Amino acid sequence: MRADPEAIERFGTRAALIAALSLPVLVILSRSAAEAVFAALAIGFLLRLWRRRESAALRAPWFLAACAYWAWLVLATLAASADVERVLVALAWGRFPLVMLALSSWLLVSEEARRWALRISGTAALAVAVETWAQFLFGRGLTGTGRAVPGYLSGPFRRPRVGGFLLLVMWPALFAAVARLRRAGAGGVVAAALLIAVALGAVLLGGQRVPAAGALVVLLLGAWLLPALRLPVAVGLVPVLAMAAAAPVLAPEAFARYAQEFPRLLLGFAESHYGLILARALAIFAASPWVGHGAEAFRHLCRDPAFFRGWGGAGEGGGAAICVTHPHNHYLEALTDGGVIGLLLFAFFQGLFALAILRGALAAPRDAVRIGLVLPLLLGLWPLQTASAFAGIESAAPRCLLAGWALAAAAAARPPATSSA
Repeated sequence: MRADPEAIERFGTRAALIAALSLPVLVILSRSAAEAVFAALAIGFLLRLWRRRESAALRAPWFLAACAYWAWLVLATLAASADVERVLVALAWGRFPLVMLALSSWLLVSEEARRWALRISGTAALAVAVETWAQFLFGRGLTGTGRAVPGYLSGPFRRPRVGGFLLLVMWPALFAAVARLRRAGAGGVVAAALLIAVALGAVLLGGQRVPAAGALVVLLLGAWLLPALRLPVAVGLVPVLAMAAAAPVLAPEAFARYAQEFPRLLLGFAESHYGLILARALAIFAASPWVGHGAEAFRHLCRDPAFFRGWGGAGEGGGAAICVTHPHNHYLEALTDGGVIGLLLFAFFQGLFALAILRGALAAPRDAVRIGLVLPLLLGLWPLQTASAFAGIESAAPRCLLAGWALAAAAAARPPATSSA
């Protein structure tokens, strides 16, 4: 008996959708499992296009721009005479736009699939927030997790990831839930305000400064764009402000990071760890300004004494002691990896992606889910901020899921083409 190709494809699509929607959960449970699923989605999507002889999806402007940067990254890595491992890293970079395209043109094209994405991402965000609050209140999470890193609440993660994860994942479900509760009268407003306080409080308790600031920006912009959010946000900020006022007593470590360390960081940025990382990245860039040094340039060149220079070329810029695996900024990463040309191509890709998702938001300006998708993604494109490595799976997996989801929602919002007689 011959297998039915259509039945096989339906099964494959369901399996791929389940795998894609599991990404917010997998990055909590197992980084290696998330990497495996991500690679399988990219390869499976290419095989599907090849079997169906389809190429229309590959002509999306943002995807072509991503492929241009991808090709340049591979060429820059080869030109740098990098080892085989780095060449493979450059080749593997393409899995990110491929998964975004798979989600937007295949897996999340139906409203039902997007509803499941909302449910699962919301559940994952709620679990992380509850675990973080449990660590704060009881010293250990509900799953037995403790504080993995002193000075932070790590939730279910092994490193400080709570703020970054929630900043990406929680908004579609949070905005949708608040908008729905707002219609339930005074009790609904109180419930919505409590939900906002719990979510925002979890981000603040995580101790990560950039996600905390980003969460406040997204929340206030969401309230500005969505009238249904304004009263719950105003009420929900009251307990958050009260918690901030009591932070010196209730959460002294978090208070120190926000109120004491952050001002010192801004005033002495040049000599801070982030300032020294920036100086090191610029020294690496200056050695090959147009082509760059190939994939993971910062990781491999940071410890080279040839780049031990501080601001103005003075001193050793912190030596090898400051070295980390990436320069903490996506655009700086593109600059060291691909030079000026790589930076321009990467920025072009990001700009076209922003235009694509904005189209969906403008087509439905009162849609809480779409606003909850677009705002954190656009905030992530802001160049003057610290960020995880672009290819770091803990942030890349939820980011690509939301990006593909936002692109699919934008395509669904597009008015159908009308044929002229």
